[in-house]
Amino acid sequence: MKKYLLPYIFLVLATLACSLPGTTALQSESPGVNVLTQAAQTLQAQTPTPLPSMSVEEALTLAVGTLQAQASQTIASTPSETVTVLPTSIEATHTPKPSKTPTVPTPTHTQGPTSGGFHLPPIAKVTLIAVFPSNPKLDHTASANYGEANLSAGFSPDPYSVGMTTGGNVDVSYLGGTCSGFATSAPDLRVNFGGGGSPLLRIYFIGSNGDPSLVLNDPYGNYYCVDDSFGTVNPTIDFNNPAGGTYDVWIGSYASGVKISGTLYLTENSGNHP
Repeated sequence: MKKYLLPYIFLVLATLACSLPGTTALQSESPGVNVLTQAAQTLQAQTPTPLPSMSVEEALTLAVGTLQAQASQTIASTPSETVTVLPTSIEATHTPKPSKTPTVPTPTHTQGPTSGGFHLPPIAKVTLIAVFPSNPKLDHTASANYGEANLSAGFSPDPYSVGMTTGGNVDVSYLGGTCSGFATSAPDLRVNFGGGGSPLLRIYFIGSNGDPSLVLNDPYGNYYCVDDSFGTVNPTIDFNNPAGGTYDVWIGSYASGVKISGTLYLTENSGNHP
C-alpha cells in the first residue's frame, strides 16, 4: 500500500489547496505551475523523512499543515488598504433628530487628507439681508424726538418755542389730501395741552432753510397737514377752542433725507405767526 501513498497524498494536497485561503495568491504568483505540482514540491522540500515510510494519517497532517502555513504567509504579505469612511450626512455623528428636522445632504466633494477619519461636509455660506419696511409710516405712539411740552390755557411764555432739526424718510403723502414732505417716523414734539377754555391754539414752524411742511395728530386721532402760510413757505395750523389732550407734531422736509433746521412755536395770540 505504501507505493500508492505518495500519489494519494498529492491528490489530497490538490483537493485541500482548492479550498484553503491563499490558493489564489499562489496561482497568481506562478500562473504556469499546476497546484498539485506546487504542493508536491513544497512537501518534498520541507519533509526530511522519506514519504514511503510515513503513515497515511501522518502524511495528511503534514499536508494540511504545510498548505495552511503557505496560505498564512501569502495573506500576511499582501499589502493592506486604508479605508476612509465618510459620513452620509451630519446626522451620522449625532443622535437622530425628529422626522421634521431637515437633514444635510451628502456633499459632492470632500476636502482634507485621504487617510482615516471622518470628514465633515462644507458649511453652507449664509448671507444675512437686513429687511426694512418698504413703506414706513408715522408712529404717534413713539417717543418724540424733542420731548414733550406740557401746557395749559394762558401758558407763558407765549409763544412757547422749541428749536429743532428735522426731516426723514417717511413720505407723508400716504395720508392723502394736501399732505406732503418727508418726516421721521416718531413725532418731533408731543404737546400735552390742558385746555381750560383757551380760544386759540396756534402751532407754526419757521425754518432757516428749505420748504418745510407740518403734520399734526390731534387728541381724537385725526391728522392735519399744512404747507405754506401767511405768504411764506412756513406752515401754520390753528385750533379754535382747542380740546385738551395730546397733539403730536411732525415737521417735514421737501425731499427724503434732507434736514431742515428751524423753530417750532405754540401760541394763543393770533398776532403771532410766520
